[in-house]
Amino acid sequence: MDWTIESHIDPEYVRINATGTASVAECERMVADILSQEFWHAGTPLLINCLKVNVRELRYDDVDRSGIILRDRQLEFGPCRIAIISHPGLGYGVSRQFKSLTECKTDMAVEIFLDEPTAIRWLG
Repeated sequence: MDWTIESHIDPEYVRINATGTASVAECERMVADILSQEFWHAGTPLLINCLKVNVRELRYDDVDRSGIILRDRQLEFGPCRIAIISHPGLGYGVSRQFKSLTECKTDMAVEIFLDEPTAIRWLG
């Protein structure tokens, strides 16, 4: 999986544009990359654009492990908001699993959106 990470000012959030095939290993690598950014600080809202991510190979245990990865780095993330942009159907369903499994393990708020303007309003 590949991604770009951008910092936005008004409203403040970090945007991730992801492409490729999702996996637990790639989630772990992305989390490390986000937290290594010089502009990152705990509590920063995240916008993750997953419109070009293939989630067909992910299983429930993979999605749960992704939530555990965030739980294990919770102090570095803080009580942030995560907005995920997904396609309707499978992408939306997997994102909803991620929301449920992450929110029960952390103090992060996760929402799933079909369009970017609505996601940014929720983050702001």
